[in-house]
Amino acid sequence: TMKRHGMFIGIHGFDHYWLGNLSPEQMRRDVSQALNVMDAFIDRDCWVMNYPYGSCSAEVTAYVKKRGGIIGLTVEPNIADLSRHNPLALPRLDCNDFPPKSENYKNYADGREL
Repeated sequence: TMKRHGMFIGIHGFDHYWLGNLSPEQMRRDVSQALNVMDAFIDRDCWVMNYPYGSCSAEVTAYVKKRGGIIGLTVEPNIADLSRHNPLALPRLDCNDFPPKSENYKNYADGREL
């Protein structure tokens, strides 16, 4: 239903490893297994990668792109700006950056970084 209504469903790796710390072979196997499991829920030519623990590297982002990923989300806190951030390694704000936990989001409202 979510896919049918236009939502992107991202993958998060198969075994929730720090992908940037794996050997290239292990990383490719983990991402490939996640894609296979999520095949019915994603568009193989247009999917989103949510890096476990924000762990990615140039090799990881290149493989994600090669396999059809169009966006990759890290855990770097910031507002994503597609004119200056790599779409396969985007920063983001998470729920802990907003009330009631904090007001960190205000530090990024005008494009400033912490």
